[in-house]
Amino acid sequence: MAPYSIQTLGRIDYALQSSERGADSNEVNLAVEQTVYFNPPGVESAMRAAMYMTIIHKVTMKKGDGGWKVVAFNPKVSKISETK
Repeated sequence: MAPYSIQTLGRIDYALQSSERGADSNEVNLAVEQTVYFNPPGVESAMRAAMYMTIIHKVTMKKGDGGWKVVAFNPKVSKISETK
């Protein structure tokens, strides 16, 4: 997050970007976009968050005897900007 830090956390939205099966039916690869709305230090707003950050999470899950488990997780910040 540097150089940004969060003083007040707002809403968080999620959107599934893609879902693909692996070579066998026991693996799935997901790409999820997470948007976090927040106020940086020194900014307070009762109406809406002053900024947002978009993070793309790439996840690989495998199904085993105990159910689905995350075997790889790669988050990447794709955008940090002010709200309009």
